[in-house]
Amino acid sequence: MMKIYVKSRGGSQDYCWLDAETGIELDKPPELPKFKVDIDDFSLILQRQGTQLALLVTGLISSKRVDYQNRKIRNSVLWITDDESCLRGLTIQALGEEDEPLGEQLAAQLDEMIYSTTTEPGFQVDFSKMKNLAKQAKHISRLESSEPSALEGKIGNLSTFKEDLQNELMQSSFPKVDGLFLVVVSPTLSHNNLDKDKIWRVLSNQVDSDDGWITLPLKKKPGDLIGVSTVSRKLTPGNASHHPGPRNLPPELFQRAKIVLAWLGWVVALILAVTLFMVYQENQDLTQEKRQLQEDKETLAEEKETLAEENRQLTNTRSEGQELIEKGSENGDEVMNNNLPQVSPRIIDEPE
Repeated sequence: MMKIYVKSRGGSQDYCWLDAETGIELDKPPELPKFKVDIDDFSLILQRQGTQLALLVTGLISSKRVDYQNRKIRNSVLWITDDESCLRGLTIQALGEEDEPLGEQLAAQLDEMIYSTTTEPGFQVDFSKMKNLAKQAKHISRLESSEPSALEGKIGNLSTFKEDLQNELMQSSFPKVDGLFLVVVSPTLSHNNLDKDKIWRVLSNQVDSDDGWITLPLKKKPGDLIGVSTVSRKLTPGNASHHPGPRNLPPELFQRAKIVLAWLGWVVALILAVTLFMVYQENQDLTQEKRQLQEDKETLAEEKETLAEENRQLTNTRSEGQELIEKGSENGDEVMNNNLPQVSPRIIDEPE
């Protein structure tokens, strides 16, 4: 099975993606490789997506069609298939001969398959011809005699190593690593901006030709290898046919499973983040309560000390008052005694 998507425009309608087989317009194909290049210029991106391969070629200038401002229209094409020999042949063809401009041969062939009319605002695609183009290109590569290529990344100068890459594509099969960008060709691409863990071959004129091939060790995860299950278990005659693995899944189901797993990962990460935040907030609240209790304890101790001091003062005041009362009582008695009149004893005349 092969899917083909084309990005182009008509005389008046702006650029859009079109499903070549159904003629349905799309915002963008779901299999579009996520690699930043300038689509106005020629670029080529070949990526392994599960059991399938996706080849994107951009900046293919039409020699026949122009827009309403008389500017030449640029076509972009995305092929999706599990037939490796087709896309290897198309990649070799898109790079062109040694002295031929990039994409010129392929652009001329697509001019016969992508067209527009003055009566229609958009453009049309001959799906059967584009499919045959890919099938014819498979004979360029010698897949039957191909040897597996070394699993290491290489970056090189486009003008210097274009022919070397074409020869390698004719003789070697692609590494079977899911998500790997197998071939990236862009004249203006800086090698400093590459995700080197997911690159197999890159050509750019921004790489110094004197550096030769820059070799990069490819870091792969256990689950990246196509056909290798990450579940480690012992196979027995009874369960060998049911051993799980990506090859047993249809491509569409495999892609959906990848999307579901990715969403589950985000959901789990969100739950963990919320849980950690709640635990942190609870710890903060407990710390605040503990600090408040300590402050209340200190305040109570201060108030207790203040009450004790006031009690001591009241006791002292009471003692002083009692002393004053006793002293005043003594003084009063003395004064009264001093002020009493002195009465002489009366002499009573007794009768003779």
